[in-house]
Amino acid sequence: GFDPMEQYVIYSSIAYAKGYKRTRHWLAGVGKEVFVKETTLENVRRINALKGSKGVVIDASYGPVMDEILRSSLINAQIIIVAVKADETVRAVRMAGRMGATDEEAKVELTFRDSFLSEVNLEEVLEKADFEVVNRSGIEDALNQLANELAKFGIPKPY
Repeated sequence: GFDPMEQYVIYSSIAYAKGYKRTRHWLAGVGKEVFVKETTLENVRRINALKGSKGVVIDASYGPVMDEILRSSLINAQIIIVAVKADETVRAVRMAGRMGATDEEAKVELTFRDSFLSEVNLEEVLEKADFEVVNRSGIEDALNQLANELAKFGIPKPY
């Protein structure tokens, strides 16, 4: 019942609107600081535009800068950080599906993404996560882990 803020969709739409074919081209052109600020501010704009939302799920983080902007902009929000981990095979298959790309193209994108996330120090945010979900198999298992952990915060299972 929460509204999704799908980062891949948000940053791809911004990159495309600015005339870039891929997000990584936009990021290379403007630098990580501008990229993080623009994408995070777009999240805040979209969240503030929601009316009657039960909550929002942001499906990625761009490190401490994003965390700081969100916390300072959404002062009345309860923010729960979930670290979701998956092995390389699962990540590559999902990225290829999102991009409509080959496995090789997905691996290039993941290498770029992982390098960027390391540069923006995502690990600092993940170290403070409220809990971790390990995606070893299908999405159902990950969703069950997520639901069980969210129940500890008083958020009922949606299914």
